[in-house]
Amino acid sequence: MQEDSTWSLILTLENRNLEPMFSLLCADLITFSKKEYSTEDKAINDVLRRLSYWRLLLEREAFNILSENEVRGLFGELLFLKKIIDHLGLKSALKSWVGPLDAPQDFQTDDCSWEIKTIRPSARSIPISSEYQLHVCKSPIYLVVIELIEVKKTDEIESFSINSLVENIRSLLWEDVEALDLFEAKLSHTGYSPRSEYDDFKFRTADILTYEVAERFPCISNTNLADGLCKVRYEIEISALKKYLINSI
Repeated sequence: MQEDSTWSLILTLENRNLEPMFSLLCADLITFSKKEYSTEDKAINDVLRRLSYWRLLLEREAFNILSENEVRGLFGELLFLKKIIDHLGLKSALKSWVGPLDAPQDFQTDDCSWEIKTIRPSARSIPISSEYQLHVCKSPIYLVVIELIEVKKTDEIESFSINSLVENIRSLLWEDVEALDLFEAKLSHTGYSPRSEYDDFKFRTADILTYEVAERFPCISNTNLADGLCKVRYEIEISALKKYLINSI
């Protein structure tokens, strides 16, 4: 606390190689500290939690910018997370989000799993990244395909950047400290940091379709691979999935 009874948080940088990330950190903390807070203690605690989130990023050396495909993939997971919060509740929805932890599917509960894929409007197929992604074991798997349309920054169409979507989800979690901390911890595993470059990628959603990975679903499973085959990548034609389409959340 300073002499005029105001608080200051002083950060110093020892490694000059981290200056670009340190600048992002400082700018983010300044913006974050300008929010409306009900009490002084809450303001201090929230800013310190935000600093803890950045510490996780720095420990994981999450300095690189995500590729456009990585941004689209994370965008799809966050859209679905926002969607299932209404069905599962904050903590259950966040616990089910296991994609950042390198789980076979992006979301898993005791009852089922969801694998989220984003495609462009012209896409005719869906990429699958491993023989485990659509492998049905004990519980059903649902393949959720989200069509994302890229929007120019200058277009006055309702759309979101990855930065604005992250902030939107944070606003839903704001009053639940435990849920917010869980979200920040998982988000840090994705390599995301609030960089201005991500504002160049804005999207709106078109179709969101859900398919049940049922019997005879066109997929490759680890149980039907020849010995010695692994790390399988393949694509599924969208036109072959019509009979597996279901109504879902």
